[in-house]
Amino acid sequence: MSRPSAPVRCRAGWTGAWAITLVVSLPTSVWSQGGQGPQPPLGIIQRNFPDPFTKRTAIPFEVLPVACVGEARPVVTIQILNVLVQRVASPTLRDSTGARMIDALSLQCGRYLAFWDRTLSDGSGQAAPGSYFYRLFVNGESQGVRLMQVRGDIARPHDATP
Repeated sequence: MSRPSAPVRCRAGWTGAWAITLVVSLPTSVWSQGGQGPQPPLGIIQRNFPDPFTKRTAIPFEVLPVACVGEARPVVTIQILNVLVQRVASPTLRDSTGARMIDALSLQCGRYLAFWDRTLSDGSGQAAPGSYFYRLFVNGESQGVRLMQVRGDIARPHDATP
């Protein structure tokens, strides 16, 4: 029986002008399940590059062999979330079959590289500059959360040579 993620809270403060609250959600796989000890993670998500970015970023991730018991092909989703933890997009996976959104996608175990070009899921345009989170799900279990920065387009000076 799995236990839901429990937030771990830390407080840091200064008597003057600020206070910080850090909330970290631990994935359900770190809780002991039926006396069997911690369950191994099904996948790993790594830091995107470049970070911060303006046009496009790559997100490396891996579906671990423990998720592919027998002939099973795990279902993988990567969500891009805004600071209100609202889903705004899913990156794409480009391979021999073309580009596919990583949203309930059945994959074999192995290493992959997802791409996000700031396109929003609802087709309304591109994500605004700011901070975003991304999260990997393998077979419905959250396998990690990372932060990335989207910068605004950088104005380039005009070439002054005649």
